[in-house]
Amino acid sequence: MNYLILPEPMLIDYDFHCRLYDKIAINNLPGACHLWIASTRPDAYGTERPVIKYKMINYYAVRVLYFITYKVDPRSLLVMHTCDNPMCMTPKHLRLGDHQDNANDKVDKGRQYMGERHDRAILTEDNVISIRLLVSEGVSQAECARIYGVHPNTINEIIRGKNWKQV
Repeated sequence: MNYLILPEPMLIDYDFHCRLYDKIAINNLPGACHLWIASTRPDAYGTERPVIKYKMINYYAVRVLYFITYKVDPRSLLVMHTCDNPMCMTPKHLRLGDHQDNANDKVDKGRQYMGERHDRAILTEDNVISIRLLVSEGVSQAECARIYGVHPNTINEIIRGKNWKQV
């Protein structure tokens, strides 16, 4: 299934437009999201995404909507939601961006799991505070790594402020 590539623009006809808009619940409140109410498929991260079928091929509906609204084919770019709602089909809530824009957006909006919230975290914030204190008192980074069961590079990155900046 090719979710990212759009059907040939000339093939998006009036009937297809109608089918697309029939699957959107319009909310007339100012700034509200118009929500997709039809089929979804999980993306690579397990998040359900709106899809629409055209000639037996599924397409991400938000990409089709973006093209229909702005007459711009997203091609290799992502269609990002300023509202962070993957079911939103409000054209004003959509913008194009690359993977770096998407990563920056995630960090800026506090959706980047860091510290203890990260599912692979070994240390806690209290551990990090203790590590910094121990190193400042002369305990070697290698010894701290042994005490806390992490690689010495982890301790070094904590001390240099590369990791656990938020603590």
